[in-house]
Amino acid sequence: MPTEGLQHLSSLKTLKFEECPKLQPAVTIIPANDCSLALSPQELHIRNCGDPGQIISYIAAGSTSLQKLVIEECEELISLESLVALHHLDCLAVSKCPKLVQTTAAPSIKGESFTLTINMLVVDDPLLLLTEPLRNLTSVHNLEIKNCRRLDTLAGKLEAWLLQNSALLESVVLRRAVSLQSLPPSIQALYSLKYLRLEDPGKLPSLPQLPLSLERLIIRGCNDTLKERCQKDDGADWPNIRHIPRIYKD
Repeated sequence: MPTEGLQHLSSLKTLKFEECPKLQPAVTIIPANDCSLALSPQELHIRNCGDPGQIISYIAAGSTSLQKLVIEECEELISLESLVALHHLDCLAVSKCPKLVQTTAAPSIKGESFTLTINMLVVDDPLLLLTEPLRNLTSVHNLEIKNCRRLDTLAGKLEAWLLQNSALLESVVLRRAVSLQSLPPSIQALYSLKYLRLEDPGKLPSLPQLPLSLERLIIRGCNDTLKERCQKDDGADWPNIRHIPRIYKD
């Protein structure tokens, strides 16, 4: 990617790289102490670009305005460590980057602190929450996991991740939760949670006590057993959810 002339794009708001599997920034021509040549968009979208780590690092080097980053179908991406340089990121979405998930099986090496307050975090695999530096987040407001097919429980490391974000976490959406069999009792400790949405939890037999802060509960694809247990007044799980003003299940 040639960088000559890019410094003149001072009003650029959105930058997209798509179908560029061999894309690499010409970082060698940029002085180490000069960020004036770097782009500073508010939104960056990267799709099918191999390993875009250097692209993100290049933009992060001089960006003070990047608020939204979307990474999709980057099959060679093995690390998100470059995110630590994005100090103003508000929305992050990562999906279809299979080698990132593989890194969760590798020995953990403590990286830089990643203490951003992120309004919206969207991933397609719950294991991405356990990769560096996402595992260090403590200030996420809204979480969406788009594909929970391999998730049978939120207990363990994912439970710990949710709890470490409990001060600000207001919304959790779990889509394609076809294997989900339990929610941990500790979910009631998510004292800022207002919105919980579960989609296709066909194997979920019951609900624990849900947070008193919860204002809306949506269960799409609810099985008959769970429907019966959540029946108003008579259901076994009704005491766990009766405080919620709006409950929708089908």
